[in-house]
Amino acid sequence: MSEYQENLELKTSSERSFGLLFSSVLILFGLYPLIYGEMLTLWSIAVGVVILLFSIFRPMIFKYPNILWIKIGIALGKIVSPVVLGVVYIFSVVPLGLLFIILKKDLINKSIQIEKDSYWEDREIPVGSMKNQY
Repeated sequence: MSEYQENLELKTSSERSFGLLFSSVLILFGLYPLIYGEMLTLWSIAVGVVILLFSIFRPMIFKYPNILWIKIGIALGKIVSPVVLGVVYIFSVVPLGLLFIILKKDLINKSIQIEKDSYWEDREIPVGSMKNQY
């Protein structure tokens, strides 16, 4: 899998869209207290407006923060993805496996049967033509 990651070409968003995203998040963060009738977060609105102006008139200033943001996202993905998949596995596959062991179910017929010459199963319905499958 690491070979795949090394050969993967990284596509980043434009610097302008990066700046617009962060400015909108900061401005919304500053306006959020209005919902509860509290004071505005003026520093957040001010920083959001400055970033908005830079993203409109000088978007290249966000080149390196954009690259850093993408790399942080990739690092988080490498950490979060295995954790989430492990949790899903532990809470879905493991209980089903334990349940089948308790109920002594063998859904895929994996038991070894010494008296059999072959594990090949004859089809009751013959395989049809492979033409026009769809």
